[in-house]
Amino acid sequence: MKQPEWYYPRDIEEFREYIKLDGVVIYGGGTGLLRREIRKFAGFIDISKLPLKFVNIAGEQISIGGRASYNDVASEFMAQKPNSIMGKSLGKAASTPLRNLITVGGSLAMAPIWSDILGPLVALDAGIELIGENEGEFAVCEAIRERKIDSKTLVKQIDFTDDFQRSYYYRETRTRFDYPAFTISILANLLSDRTFEDVRIVIAGDKNRFSRLDSLEDKLIGQEIANLDLPSMIESLDLEFADKKHGSSNYLKHVAQIQLERGLKKIVEE
Repeated sequence: MKQPEWYYPRDIEEFREYIKLDGVVIYGGGTGLLRREIRKFAGFIDISKLPLKFVNIAGEQISIGGRASYNDVASEFMAQKPNSIMGKSLGKAASTPLRNLITVGGSLAMAPIWSDILGPLVALDAGIELIGENEGEFAVCEAIRERKIDSKTLVKQIDFTDDFQRSYYYRETRTRFDYPAFTISILANLLSDRTFEDVRIVIAGDKNRFSRLDSLEDKLIGQEIANLDLPSMIESLDLEFADKKHGSSNYLKHVAQIQLERGLKKIVEE
């Protein structure tokens, strides 16, 4: 069987030419190919020479290149914005060697149900710029739902505003390096009287792949958490999970409800 060809574009225009070739796919960190038969592909476009490995933090305005690794992002955020959910989420993902390999673009392209980046980006209302077959600018949630990021489409960069004072991130795992059954992302701004001025809540890993809990957010705005019947509010949410190795669907729903309540209380008590 013929060995696949390798292509090394040095700029975006050269990438656009290579991506038109039949049977070629994008190669970033390579973690997505670990369990696949690579000889079935005609070639790989190695994007390591493209200028997309950056994390730009200018106050509240953030831009992240598609080639940035999980460790690149986590390190920059922990140094410059330690309260941001991006550092908290990606700093806990996988293991250190894998965090050095997993790219932001590759993770969004594969969009596994156990992703540690999806929930935070949905909560942040992040936008994404794509190059290739599905070229354009989209909301991250739109790009994932409509499967815009395929083997012929490159994630150029992600942009968002992070003006939240507080954040909370939880991943439901059996061991430290385990894939999470689900994750919870909470962002909040509180007024001086401890009432919610703004709040975003996303659960990733449910039957919908991810869910923004808008109805709960609306009930929290302008309220102090001590005055709310939080368990009843959370129990009324329409959360659904599939059976997983971590536990049954009912068990995961029960755990998610408990951790969601704990997370909201913790974010207020920080």
